[in-house]
Parts: sequence; structure tokens; C-alpha cells
Amino acid sequence: MGGIENLNFDKRDLLIDLPSFDDFKQNNESIANLEKLTIDALEAIDETNFEDFMQELKRDADRIKPKHSERDLIVEFLTLKVFDEKRSKKEKKNLQFYIKPSELKSDKLAENSFRERIKTLYADAKKEYAKVLSKPYFSYDKNLRPSDANEERFLIALVANFQRRAILKSKNESFNQIIFNNFGTEKQKADKGQFFTPIPVVKTIISMLNPVKGEEVCDPCCGIADFPAMAFRHSHRKDEEYPPSASHYYGFDLEGNNLKLAELNLVLNGDGGATLRQMDSLFQKMLIDNSICGYGKFNTKSYDVNWSHKDDTQKDLKQFKVIATNPPFGKGRDLAVTSDNLSTINLYETYRKKLDPDKKGNERFPSSMDMGALFLENTYKLTEEGGRFGIVLSNSIASIKEWENIRAWLLERVRIVALFDLPANTFGETGVATTVIIAYKPKESEKKLLDDDYEVFINEIENIGYEVKTVKRTVTFKPQFLINEETFEHTSQLDEDFTEMIGEYKKFLQRQEEEIKEAFYLKDFD
Repeated sequence: MGGIENLNFDKRDLLIDLPSFDDFKQNNESIANLEKLTIDALEAIDETNFEDFMQELKRDADRIKPKHSERDLIVEFLTLKVFDEKRSKKEKKNLQFYIKPSELKSDKLAENSFRERIKTLYADAKKEYAKVLSKPYFSYDKNLRPSDANEERFLIALVANFQRRAILKSKNESFNQIIFNNFGTEKQKADKGQFFTPIPVVKTIISMLNPVKGEEVCDPCCGIADFPAMAFRHSHRKDEEYPPSASHYYGFDLEGNNLKLAELNLVLNGDGGATLRQMDSLFQKMLIDNSICGYGKFNTKSYDVNWSHKDDTQKDLKQFKVIATNPPFGKGRDLAVTSDNLSTINLYETYRKKLDPDKKGNERFPSSMDMGALFLENTYKLTEEGGRFGIVLSNSIASIKEWENIRAWLLERVRIVALFDLPANTFGETGVATTVIIAYKPKESEKKLLDDDYEVFINEIENIGYEVKTVKRTVTFKPQFLINEETFEHTSQLDEDFTEMIGEYKKFLQRQEEEIKEAFYLKDFD
């Protein structure tokens, strides 16, 4: 056993930090009695627990067969859970997201108290999270009858799984991606190119752009809004416990169902007040009054090559201080140019500059375009002067001869600040080598930043710190740890290059012109 010298007297708790008997008693009562449960008594849910719960819910869904998609129901029900936890913490209230054994008999409700509690929770949560809950998939009528009996059973299964775990205490940032990867259909993910950016990559891009409080941040093809969510978390990383509304964070996506998951993402990361719109960002644009310019209205008849409205400044497009995005790209998802979309496509200079003129000097135009090039122009033109953007593109657009006209077009307009390559396994399912561009759009008075040769931060990421695996039908991001070269055992340090690269990037910024230092808020750079 060893003597007294092995006792850790130097690490003992101070008497003032020990809980009182009343605190101890109240905590035990809260754990034992669901009706007195508070968030303080809950343990944080970790990624392993969450994956286990997703596997359990998969089995429940196969057995129960709810009417609506399991993913949409999970988003809706977990929004109730998050609201309940926030209210418990802020107002010191008992939690309502639970089901007692006495309320359930043979997989059916034996008492109406659960229904009353959930119906009230829906009404209360809707006030704060209207985007998710304004048109809920599941509901109770005035007589407490469920809108769908099977979906009530699915709700009960989810509540039973989550009622003793706290989501808000978790440090995990990938819950939404786990939900999508496990409950989005393979056809939906493949057809629509919905392979979302892993969180380590998102956080790296956001760190390099360094958005600050008050800046409008947008992802024009946001998916489940990881870029806006991480930008919100980054901007308010030093804030008080309850940061302000995220209303100046924007996300656009073609898939409406993604936006409910995006809303939950922002709820989990601080606030649910972001401006999210279902739209095709290549053909639809947000105007300065936050309304949407619909299909067919963004065309050469109404807008010039700089995307300013020819007749009405009130119909000018909204621009953003920071844009971070990972758009669809690659030859497999080329956009066909047709008579129906030509009037819009002709507004894209990248389309008009894709091919060299013919031998007689006449312009030539491609019959299809890599959407990555179009989104690159979309990103540039929707960024304010004095703003900055980060975009993930196919490595081919950034390097091969086919796209040199597009690169020349971009270099005439922006200051390329950083380029870094990601390995082909970064996005798991896609296997495409990619390049990230970090750029600054100079103000009119700063065009000198483009005149002379300048230094660009260039890096190549080899180790990403995780591996994408599918285990028991569940897609997971498994961390990869460094190995001790002497013992050959895994250490607790992730095998990733992002942290070191960000440190080198900060040193690079310190060498740049004052305009670049100020644009990237170097003084506030962590």
C-alpha cells in the first residue's frame, strides 16, 4: 500500500468548495426522482453515448416505423431537450423532458401527465425556437391525442434514452453530423452531394478568418450550418454564459430539411436565431432587405456584371463581411447550361472566361460548368469590400491548366492570403483532394495590395486527426492519436496538423501589411 507520503494531501478540496448537506441531499433526490431532476444532476453526454443512442434509435425506428423521417423527428425532439436544459440552468427549474415508469405500461402511455408535459414544452420552446417548431411534425391536439401514435412511441423511446444525460454540458461539436450521417439516406447524400465538412476543418477555416462580434457571416450552401455555428462559437468564445442572438449569421441551402438540422446546430452551439433560408444560391440571391430574389429574376436584363441592379438600388444584393463555405464541386456534379438558365449563367464571369477565344477571336462558352467555379465567383461577389472569405474547392480548380483563366480572374480581384491542401480522405465518402482558399477583398482605396508581388501562406495538411468509419450501420468520426515512439502506445494527443498550421499562420500574418493585420483582427487572434 505505501505510507502516508503517498496520500495526496496537497490536492484535497477546500472545505468551502465541498457541497453542503442540503446540496448533497437535493442532488440525490434529483437523481432518484425524475420530477425533481435538474440539469445540475445530469452527466454530460459524450460522443460514444450519443452514437450508442443513435444506434438504439435506429432499431426503434425500424420497429416503430414513424410517419415522418426519423432525422426530422430527432431534430424536433432534441430541440425540446435543449430548450428544457437551458431553461433549467437559467431559471433553476426542474426538467420536463422525462418519462416516469408509472406513465408507461406495455409500450403505451398509462397516464396523460407525459402528454401534458410535452405539449406544454412544445408551446414554451416554440417561443424561442420558432424556425424548428413553427410547423412541428408531431403534436398533441386539445384532447391530448397524438398526431401519430407511432411517432409518439418514437418520442417516448428518445426521451427515455436522453432524460438522464445533458447535451449542453457536452464538449462535442459533431452531434448534428452524426445525426445526418446516420439518418440521411445514402441516395440523398450521394445525389445532392451532401457530405458535410468535418468539424476540425470547419474550425480551422473559421480560426483563420477570425470573425468577431457584430460581423455578418454567411455560408451560401450551408448544409447543416457548421460554418455559421462554429463562427458564432468562435466570435463569442470569451463571452458570458448566455451570448446574444445569432441573427447576423446567415445560411442558405437547397434542402429545406437541412435547415431544421442547421437550426438545431445553432441551438446547440449557443443560439437559434440565425437567418436561414431555403434557396439555390447560384440562381437565387438575398437582397439588401433580406428578401429573396427568386428564380428567373436574377438575370442579365436586371443585373450588371458586378451584380448591381440596373434600375433599383433597393434590389441590390446583400453582401457579407465574412463568407465561409464548402460548395458542391467536381465534374460529376457539373451544371448543364440550358436555354432556361442561360440568362442567369451569363452573369457569371467565370462561365464567360472558362474557355479561350477561338482562332478568330470569338468568345467560346462551355456547355456545362463545375459548380465550384461558379460558387467561387458567388463567394467573391457576395463578400463586402474589406471583407474576407474561405472556400473549399477541388484541387484541380486551384492548380491545373484548365482553370488558369479563372485563377487569373480571381487574382485580379482579391488578395490571396492562404492556401492549404487537404488529403483525399478528409471528407470520407468523397475521396476528392481539395484546396482551401483564404482571401481578402480589398477596399477601393487598398487596390495597391494587388499591385506588387506578395507573400501567400501555403501549407499541406497530411494528418487530419480522425478517420471516418461505419460501425453497425453508424457513421462515426474516430479520433486518431499520436503514438509514443518509445512505447508504441497511443498518447492522448490527436495526430493532426491543423493546430501547428494555425500557429504558423499567425506568424505569417504578423509579417503582412497593416491593412491585412487589421482585416484579420490580428490583435484578437488566438
